[in-house]
Amino acid sequence: MELTNDEDGKATPRTLLGRRLRRMRNDSEQSLRALAGQVGYPHSYLGRVELGDQLPSEALAVASYPGSR
Repeated sequence: MELTNDEDGKATPRTLLGRRLRRMRNDSEQSLRALAGQVGYPHSYLGRVELGDQLPSEALAVASYPGSR
């Protein structure tokens, strides 16, 4: 399975996770920098994950789906 953004706009696992992370952050009314300070990841890394440009760490992916482990 390809894990990159599709040019034609189809969602990939990477982009779906990024959208979920952004939705969760927006729902909690946090800025990217505020969240980064709380979770210990650089804001630039979190931003790339939200955009689907960066694969998340396993810990970040698991934290995005509470109850998944």
